[in-house]
Amino acid sequence: MTTPAALGQHPLDVHEAYEALARYARDYGRAPLLLVMHAAVPETLRPDLLNLIRVNFLAAQGADPSLEADVLFAPFTTALGGGYYRIDPQVRWHALALLRSLYRHDARPRPRRIAELLWRYVEARQHQASRAADPQLAEFLDIQRWVALAFLDPTGAARAFADALQQAGHASGSVALRLGGLASAIELPLSGQPELIAYARGLDALAGGNDADAERLLGALGDGELRIGDVVLRAPTAVLAEGKGQTATADA
Repeated sequence: MTTPAALGQHPLDVHEAYEALARYARDYGRAPLLLVMHAAVPETLRPDLLNLIRVNFLAAQGADPSLEADVLFAPFTTALGGGYYRIDPQVRWHALALLRSLYRHDARPRPRRIAELLWRYVEARQHQASRAADPQLAEFLDIQRWVALAFLDPTGAARAFADALQQAGHASGSVALRLGGLASAIELPLSGQPELIAYARGLDALAGGNDADAERLLGALGDGELRIGDVVLRAPTAVLAEGKGQTATADA
């Protein structure tokens, strides 16, 4: 059994995450659990975003500010510094599944409605990030824009992400690392594109010098080009071979 002290120290597996969420529901109650479920749509959180979600979707639960604190300081939530927080990825997956199930009879899917709010939030905060020249906020908003798009238009988001990965092949390794990290944020709404997500994670591993993970991820995709809409990505094995060649040259 995973102890509360161990949560947040390492990514949870599927069973640990389910256990952690079940324990959270028992210890904190229905209202905080509902807020966690709604907060599972964004990839990362800021207090102002969490408050906006609560006010728009859970106003009937009352105005108790401790609800937001219960989410931000939950055992499975990690403080990233600077007022940013992240719910464990597997807990996020379970929470989103619960959200979809609970509101399955709604005329408009609840995750889509939250994504629409998230999109408006990004648009409103974009000017603030520009005025303040805040790179951390700008990166946060960029990720949330991708997340919102992935929930609102999975097909369009998959194509746009594939195009970005294609462009990353001609850019610096830092770009590949950023896009590879983004894969975890949009993996849930793009669950119908597992090869695209694996390709992105493979590029991330390759750019980060993790050849073992790169070989596992890219090698499993085979020798053929990967087509996402009208975007054609280079054969994963060719990308892998080129990346290994560059690493060998750098080490020589």
